[in-house]
Amino acid sequence: MKSKACLNQKKAIIYSLTRLKNKTLQDINELDSTELKIRKNRFDVIGEELKTLFDNLFSLANDDEIEGYILEKQELLDTWEEMLILLERRVSHLNKTNKSTEVIHTRNSDSTEIKLPTLSLPTFSGVIDEWLTFSDLFQAAVTNNQNLTGAQKLQYLKGVLKRRCSEDSSITSNNRW
Repeated sequence: MKSKACLNQKKAIIYSLTRLKNKTLQDINELDSTELKIRKNRFDVIGEELKTLFDNLFSLANDDEIEGYILEKQELLDTWEEMLILLERRVSHLNKTNKSTEVIHTRNSDSTEIKLPTLSLPTFSGVIDEWLTFSDLFQAAVTNNQNLTGAQKLQYLKGVLKRRCSEDSSITSNNRW
């Protein structure tokens, strides 16, 4: 590669690195893990281009130019590494945030599935004075339970009624609850 072409390529790579760095610094807190990964890949490509470019420049440069190129290469690689570190830290932070959100979600879902002792259903003997108490407890335990079918609810009702209250009803899935 000729010296002028290398110098033009160097300008293009420096421009790309600077532009990507500024864009990343501006967007860093809004990037999700996929976008961070893509951004890191773009920095990796620029890093490889930098290394190849400076290898070519070193082979074409005279002794007076080499020291300047070494310093310039190191400065650009430092910027490149700083951006990779920043991206890695952001990915790590997102992973920790996601894990703590999962733990909180797991704890919340575990707390809704606490095993309670078996609830004994109230019985109703047919005495009107006992109806309100019986009705409130039965509705809370059975009627409002959406996991039970109508036939199951009716079976529970028939099971807690004293004998003379329940003799006339049959239980089928067609019973309306």
